[in-house]
Amino acid sequence: MALLDKAKELAVQAKEKGEEAVATGKLMLKIKDEEKNLKDLEWQIGKFIVEKLDDGQEFDQRVMDYYGKVKESKQRIADLKEEQAQVGDN
Repeated sequence: MALLDKAKELAVQAKEKGEEAVATGKLMLKIKDEEKNLKDLEWQIGKFIVEKLDDGQEFDQRVMDYYGKVKESKQRIADLKEEQAQVGDN
């Protein structure tokens, strides 16, 4: 009888552990979804700010410094694309 009781107890513990693992997994997925949503929202804010900067609006110096780097990067991309077009023409 003790052996049967021990087996039942182990089965209950295994079931509880399994349910905990499933619950933890579901929470991890929800957290990942929220983190992705947050990154998307931050990206949208950044895009909005860049559009405002492109339209001539100014922000604090930190934002303006970042915007200077954005403009430099855009120029490097344009230069590289031009160089790519010239290589393709040869």
